Amino acid sequence: MKINVFKIDNEKVNDLTLNLKDNGFICEANNEDENSYIALYLRKKRSENKGWVWYYQQLLSDDKFTSYTDNIGNETVSGLFLIQRDEYSYVLSYGQTHFIIRKYCDKDFGLNLAERILDTNGLKMKHSQTFTSAGKKDITSYIRNKKLDDSHDYGEAFSYVKCKTVDKDLWGKTVDFGESVRFSFGKSFKLKPTELYCFTDEIEKALQSQAKIRLPRYHKVVDKNILADLNKELDKHFLDFITEVDVSDYWLTGVSFTFSNDYRYSLKVYRTDLSEISDTLDAKYIRETILNNKDKINNNYNDIKVIFYDENDEVLFVKKLKELLQITIELNESYYVFFQNEWVEFSESYVKFIEEQVDSINYKIKPSTNQTETELIDALVESGKYTQLHKDNVYIGGKYCIEKADLIDDENVIMIKDQHQQADLVYLVKQATTSLRLSNAGEIGKNVFNGRNVCLWMLTNRKTLNKLSDFKSFHLLDALNDFKKSVTNLNLTPEVWITLKQ
Repeated sequence: MKINVFKIDNEKVNDLTLNLKDNGFICEANNEDENSYIALYLRKKRSENKGWVWYYQQLLSDDKFTSYTDNIGNETVSGLFLIQRDEYSYVLSYGQTHFIIRKYCDKDFGLNLAERILDTNGLKMKHSQTFTSAGKKDITSYIRNKKLDDSHDYGEAFSYVKCKTVDKDLWGKTVDFGESVRFSFGKSFKLKPTELYCFTDEIEKALQSQAKIRLPRYHKVVDKNILADLNKELDKHFLDFITEVDVSDYWLTGVSFTFSNDYRYSLKVYRTDLSEISDTLDAKYIRETILNNKDKINNNYNDIKVIFYDENDEVLFVKKLKELLQITIELNESYYVFFQNEWVEFSESYVKFIEEQVDSINYKIKPSTNQTETELIDALVESGKYTQLHKDNVYIGGKYCIEKADLIDDENVIMIKDQHQQADLVYLVKQATTSLRLSNAGEIGKNVFNGRNVCLWMLTNRKTLNKLSDFKSFHLLDALNDFKKSVTNLNLTPEVWITLKQ
């Protein structure tokens, strides 16, 4: 038997039942006792599918049961079973009712339960959105079981997980978690319809327990006041936010490369050209174009468009510049990401988890010498304590340059970066993680990381830092968590060295 469960706040139940009636669903049975109020809503419609009402036969009169099961091969029954308790309600959905329920359900319910009852070694499938590219990972399937903690990438947020459970007798062997939760019990499910409240008791008990894992996820921002504040902040500091532009579906070293398409680009505002056609669409090119055309743009950043051309300079399509930007803003201690022209917020529980993981990385404050990245590398090499790898680059496919690291000694492999803007530090972390993974896979020659600490040396523009999570950038913290995971998975030690601005 399959049971698809939604959770709904009691204050929304009345709106749900009114909507059901407007869509032709009838309350055919109900029952109230000291445990709960239950109601069965049904609608019959022409279809080739079979019905499911046999499970609820005891709740229906013989006439009603016959009306829904007669000629069932030519008709189907959609419906839901409502279990209303003192503090919450649960809905068991069948057929097309999920389209209605979604408007009222607790969107976090499925993944909240997943964090508590899934087996982290039994991942079967996931749906996710990746915030480091415009692509959506609709479905990722695994022929063999895979650890959930190893399955998500930097910048990835889950919307669905199919996984084994920690207690197959209670929850079934495998469960689907999304906005709702779908349980599959086979022949082992013994509860009668009027006893289903016992199952919701088990769900609520699980939800109140400690989470075993934190799944990365996000929510679309709908609060009009928050949206107004975020858009105001974006417009006020628009140029400062142009640090990362994404036009491809593949990331290699923190810079996006297009593998499948060779586009060319220009910028326009209204019908006015802002630039010549260019081979690149990087942050520097965009910033310079905007600065050189301030009078034409007149702060109307929302109207700037990117024109995409083929190799013959024929127009392919047009995108708003804002749609190609990924921007992180910390507002009132929450992280918001501007992604594909809309604001989303990462879940508070996952942000807290990321901060805890990052703060567990060993970090040291290194004294400032007022040297640039290049000057510091040259001075350290000249001291005789380090070997320079700064120019030991490897080209993949004869085109994409991978920098292994900057310096090496017997104990450490070190990557150094000046911070002019937040994206510089994100680039450093992602570049180091990519180099580590490619080295371990034997893709870029001798693996220099074996037996050494992996150190990120950040020459920051900060004057104080009490802990690494003080960097208020979700992209940076998420990248650091990915870096830590990659290093420790290889039994190496991650370290972050910080030089503060004097």
